[in-house]
Amino acid sequence: MKYEPLKGKILLWNQVTGDILTIDGKYFLETKTENGKFIEIILKSDIKSAVQGLLEEINGIKECVEANYENGWISKQLKEHIIETIEEIENLIKKWFPDVVEE
Repeated sequence: MKYEPLKGKILLWNQVTGDILTIDGKYFLETKTENGKFIEIILKSDIKSAVQGLLEEINGIKECVEANYENGWISKQLKEHIIETIEEIENLIKKWFPDVVEE
């Protein structure tokens, strides 16, 4: 699956009319009235895509660290420290975004 960053994913929701439009002005849903207050929203699916993409890229960094160790470019201690730090970061992401992280 191809994941996407959140850039350009904010939607505006009109609480009164129920209209939902994108930042570029395209409507998802439209009603006749134009008054009301808009709230910025982001779809859970867009957040999930961004978080999963982030975790995938972090995993790529771990693989790069492993490769650097196997090629003799870094010590075992440094490799273990870097991997441990990366795993702490992954755990923080999973802690703060539990509803969108696939295990």
